[in-house]
Amino acid sequence: PVVLAAPPCLERAVLNACYSASLAKLLHARGGARIFCWRSRVEDEAARIFGEAVWLSLLLGRSDRDAFEAGRFAVTADTKPVVARDGGPARSQKFTLRDPDESEGGESGVVSSGILLVAAGVPE
Repeated sequence: PVVLAAPPCLERAVLNACYSASLAKLLHARGGARIFCWRSRVEDEAARIFGEAVWLSLLLGRSDRDAFEAGRFAVTADTKPVVARDGGPARSQKFTLRDPDESEGGESGVVSSGILLVAAGVPE
Protein backbone atom coordinates (compact mmCIF):
# COMPACT_ATOMS: atom_id res chain seq x y z
CA PRO A 1 0.00 0.00 0.00
CA VAL A 2 1.01 3.59 -0.59
CA VAL A 3 0.78 5.88 2.41
CA LEU A 4 0.53 9.57 1.61
CA ALA A 5 1.58 11.93 4.32
CA ALA A 6 2.51 15.46 3.34
CA PRO A 7 5.03 16.89 5.78
CA PRO A 8 3.41 19.58 7.95
CA CYS A 9 5.90 22.12 6.61
CA LEU A 10 5.08 21.46 2.94
CA GLU A 11 3.77 24.72 1.49
CA ARG A 12 4.12 24.15 -2.26
CA ALA A 13 5.08 21.40 -4.67
CA VAL A 14 5.29 20.91 -8.42
CA LEU A 15 4.29 17.41 -9.52
CA ASN A 16 5.74 17.17 -13.01
CA ALA A 17 4.20 13.83 -13.90
CA CYS A 18 1.42 12.75 -16.20
CA TYR A 19 -2.04 12.68 -14.62
CA SER A 20 -0.72 13.97 -11.27
CA ALA A 21 -3.88 15.96 -10.37
CA SER A 22 -5.37 13.19 -8.22
CA LEU A 23 -2.15 12.88 -6.21
CA ALA A 24 -2.05 16.68 -5.87
CA LYS A 25 -5.58 16.68 -4.45
CA LEU A 26 -4.63 14.01 -1.90
CA LEU A 27 -1.53 15.93 -0.80
CA HIS A 28 -3.48 19.16 -0.57
CA ALA A 29 -6.19 17.50 1.52
CA ARG A 30 -3.61 16.09 3.93
CA GLY A 31 -1.64 19.26 4.49
CA GLY A 32 -3.21 22.21 2.69
CA ALA A 33 -0.16 22.68 0.47
CA ARG A 34 -0.49 24.47 -2.87
CA ILE A 35 0.28 21.86 -5.53
CA PHE A 36 1.01 22.57 -9.20
CA CYS A 37 0.35 19.49 -11.34
CA TRP A 38 -0.84 18.09 -14.67
CA ARG A 39 -4.34 16.75 -15.26
CA SER A 40 -3.31 15.11 -18.53
CA ARG A 41 -0.35 13.40 -20.10
CA VAL A 42 2.54 15.89 -20.31
CA GLU A 43 5.57 16.22 -22.56
CA ASP A 44 8.81 15.99 -20.53
CA GLU A 45 10.30 19.18 -21.94
CA ALA A 46 7.11 21.16 -21.32
CA ALA A 47 6.96 19.86 -17.73
CA ARG A 48 10.55 20.97 -17.13
CA ILE A 49 9.90 24.43 -18.55
CA PHE A 50 6.70 24.79 -16.51
CA GLY A 51 8.35 23.72 -13.25
CA GLU A 52 11.34 26.01 -13.70
CA ALA A 53 9.13 29.01 -14.43
CA VAL A 54 6.84 28.31 -11.47
CA TRP A 55 9.72 28.02 -8.99
CA LEU A 56 11.52 31.07 -10.36
CA SER A 57 8.35 33.13 -10.02
CA LEU A 58 7.82 31.94 -6.44
CA LEU A 59 11.46 32.71 -5.59
CA LEU A 60 10.89 36.24 -6.90
CA GLY A 61 8.01 36.63 -4.44
CA ARG A 62 5.14 36.32 -6.90
CA SER A 63 1.79 34.85 -5.88
CA ASP A 64 0.82 31.25 -6.55
CA ARG A 65 -1.59 32.40 -9.29
CA ASP A 66 1.12 34.54 -10.94
CA ALA A 67 3.60 31.65 -10.70
CA PHE A 68 1.08 29.31 -12.36
CA GLU A 69 0.49 31.81 -15.17
CA ALA A 70 4.26 32.29 -15.59
CA GLY A 71 4.62 28.53 -15.99
CA ARG A 72 1.85 28.41 -18.58
CA PHE A 73 3.34 31.34 -20.47
CA ALA A 74 6.85 29.85 -20.43
CA VAL A 75 5.61 26.63 -22.01
CA THR A 76 3.73 28.42 -24.80
CA ALA A 77 6.60 30.89 -25.35
CA ASP A 78 9.12 28.11 -26.03
CA THR A 79 10.14 28.01 -29.69
CA LYS A 80 11.59 25.63 -32.24
CA PRO A 81 13.60 26.32 -35.40
CA VAL A 82 11.62 26.38 -38.65
CA VAL A 83 12.15 27.48 -42.22
CA ALA A 84 10.54 30.82 -43.07
CA ARG A 85 8.50 31.34 -46.23
CA ASP A 86 11.52 33.00 -47.86
CA GLY A 87 13.61 29.91 -47.06
CA GLY A 88 15.57 31.53 -44.26
CA PRO A 89 15.82 30.41 -40.67
CA ALA A 90 13.05 31.36 -38.26
CA ARG A 91 11.59 30.33 -34.91
CA SER A 92 8.05 29.25 -34.15
CA GLN A 93 5.96 28.39 -31.10
CA LYS A 94 6.56 24.78 -30.08
CA PHE A 95 3.87 23.86 -27.52
CA THR A 96 0.18 24.40 -26.97
CA LEU A 97 -1.50 23.66 -23.64
CA ARG A 98 -3.86 20.93 -24.76
CA ASP A 99 -4.38 17.34 -23.75
CA PRO A 100 -2.26 15.20 -26.10
CA ASP A 101 -4.88 12.44 -25.90
CA GLU A 102 -7.64 14.77 -27.17
CA SER A 103 -5.80 16.13 -30.22
CA GLU A 104 -7.36 15.91 -33.66
CA GLY A 105 -6.91 12.64 -35.48
CA GLY A 106 -5.11 10.96 -32.60
CA GLU A 107 -1.95 12.95 -33.31
CA SER A 108 0.09 14.37 -30.43
CA GLY A 109 0.12 17.75 -32.16
CA VAL A 110 -2.23 20.47 -33.26
CA VAL A 111 -1.90 22.44 -36.48
CA SER A 112 -2.33 26.18 -35.98
CA SER A 113 -1.75 28.59 -38.88
CA GLY A 114 0.01 25.80 -40.77
CA ILE A 115 2.45 25.11 -37.91
CA LEU A 116 2.46 21.83 -35.98
CA LEU A 117 2.33 22.59 -32.25
CA VAL A 118 3.04 19.84 -29.75
CA ALA A 119 0.12 19.25 -27.37
CA ALA A 120 2.11 19.65 -24.18
CA GLY A 121 -0.55 18.78 -21.65
CA VAL A 122 -2.87 20.67 -19.31
CA PRO A 123 -1.40 22.11 -16.10
CA GLU A 124 -3.58 22.55 -13.04
